[in-house]
Amino acid sequence: MTMADTAKIHIEQPPQTVPSDHAARSELGLARRFGVGFLNSVVYGLVIGFCIWATLMLREQNAGARLIAVVMMFSAGAMLGAWFALVATWIVARGWFANLRPLIMVLALTGGTVGLTAFLHFLQFRLYFAEWHEPSLTKIWLYQMAFTGFGAVGVFIMVGLRLYLPFALPVMLIAAWWFSRRK
Repeated sequence: MTMADTAKIHIEQPPQTVPSDHAARSELGLARRFGVGFLNSVVYGLVIGFCIWATLMLREQNAGARLIAVVMMFSAGAMLGAWFALVATWIVARGWFANLRPLIMVLALTGGTVGLTAFLHFLQFRLYFAEWHEPSLTKIWLYQMAFTGFGAVGVFIMVGLRLYLPFALPVMLIAAWWFSRRK
C-alpha cells in the first residue's frame, strides 16, 4: 500500500462525530435537574413533616391517627410546594432576575408550601362536606365550593399556620437558601 492509497482511505471515510451536541446535553441536564429537584422536594417534605410532628409533640397534641393524617398532609403540601418553588424559580430567576434567585426562592418556597398545604386542607374539607353539597356543576354547588374553600382557608390560617412555628419556618428559610444556591 502506497502513501497515495492511505490518503485516499482517509479522505474517503467521513469524519466520525461524537454525539455531544448542545440539545442532547441540555435535555440531559434538564432531566437531571428535575430528578434532583424531585429528590430535594421529597427530602424537604419529610423534614417539614418531622417539624410538624415535633411541634405537635411539643404542644402535647398527640391525637393518634389524626396526628399521622395531619403530618402526612403537611408533608405532602411541603413536597408539592418545594417542587412548585423549584420550577417557578427556574422559570423566573433567569437573565435579569438571576441575582434575585434567593429572594424568589424564599417567596416561592414559603408561599408554595403554605398555599399547597392549604389547598390539600381544602380538598379534605371538600371530601367531608360533599355529602351535603348539591349535585356537581350547578350554580348552588359553585357557591358551596367557593364558601367551603373560604372556610377551609380561614381554618387553615387560624389553626394550620401556627404549626409551622417554631421549627418549620427556619427549615423553610434554610431550604430556600440551599435550593437557591443551585443554578
